[in-house]
Amino acid sequence: MSEAEQETIPLSEREIAVMVRQLSGGVDPNDVASDLCVAKNMPWREAEAVVARVQAEHGHHIRRWNKTSLTVIGAGIVVGGGLLSFVPALNIFRIIRYAVRTGQFSLRPIFQGDDLSYLSVAMPLQLQPYFLFIGMAMIMGGLVGIYFALREESLE
Repeated sequence: MSEAEQETIPLSEREIAVMVRQLSGGVDPNDVASDLCVAKNMPWREAEAVVARVQAEHGHHIRRWNKTSLTVIGAGIVVGGGLLSFVPALNIFRIIRYAVRTGQFSLRPIFQGDDLSYLSVAMPLQLQPYFLFIGMAMIMGGLVGIYFALREESLE
């Protein structure tokens, strides 16, 4: 299909906006072309060419929308990881503070119910290392996701 034939395909601004929204929302370009074939009764090659033209002309909008949504998802993962690892990290801080204050570097007070028995109130002690590890992994994964989402060349 030549450039002149591509320009003669009648698409309204609304149809182009719908296509841009679909492409930025993660819809496969082949699905968009299939919808275009059905709606406009055009051959597959022409629909593919129209979708490619819309992607080329509005690629900046599509990438910007993807960048924003990936950044929001990454920030949500970081916050979730922080919430998940908050209690175990706070308890590690409490244990270190107790050890420094008393000079007693034994884990006996934790498990015998002496001064540090309150550490297992919010979460069982046996689960805290797992929650800490998963939360820290979520924080790191979210930060890496935000980093790659904000890099312009990573989305091209």
